[in-house]
Amino acid sequence: MYRIILLSAFIVTTVNNNAQDYTIDLTTRYGNTYFIVKNIIFSTKGKIIDPYNNKEEIIDVFHIINICNNVKSTTGSSDNNQKRINKIGFSEVHYGIDGNIDRIGSMDISYDIHGRVNEIGSETVSYDINNRIDKIGSTDISYDIHDRINKMGSETISYNINNRINRVGSTGISYDLHDRIDKIGSVIISYNIGGNISRIGSTNISYDIDGKVDKIGDKYISYDIDGKLKEIDNL
Repeated sequence: MYRIILLSAFIVTTVNNNAQDYTIDLTTRYGNTYFIVKNIIFSTKGKIIDPYNNKEEIIDVFHIINICNNVKSTTGSSDNNQKRINKIGFSEVHYGIDGNIDRIGSMDISYDIHGRVNEIGSETVSYDINNRIDKIGSTDISYDIHDRINKMGSETISYNINNRINRVGSTGISYDLHDRIDKIGSVIISYNIGGNISRIGSTNISYDIDGKVDKIGDKYISYDIDGKLKEIDNL
């Protein structure tokens, strides 16, 4: 139900590279390129972006809501107006006369009497007594005693003593000495001398001169002038 929202705001396209018992997805989000393996979204430097890809539509909507809730009215100051967000991902942002974001792409946004987003697209949003988002549409969101999300829908998330996510559902996550992901489930992740991911499981990863992923295994990747994924060629 959230796919239209997601496509208009963040993810542009996804590339699948099947390898053994896992899939490597390449996706464009927030204007950057990320990998997805076993439902974990992470950067080319091995940093987790979002651990909820099986509910990726929800987590993107969650982020959009927080962006909108944090936008302050900028009316009456040309200097402040210049600081307004004008794009989220690749979607244009529109403001109402009160200075609140009221549309992102084709998605309308409305607010409650407390100035919080209470509807985004066709989905309603509710909050707990601590003013945290606790439901988007039919998906419940809960938090641990440290104010970290520990459940989104049916997916549980746990953390290690260093406050890093170490398990999402049944998938364990481990890190190297440089705080980078080095294993997702049974999939080992390696890095090149420049700190970029060079191998995911048995699949090699390469980059162009601008540091963008240009090859996953035997698949060549290209981008349009806005940085969106454009072509995936098997050569």
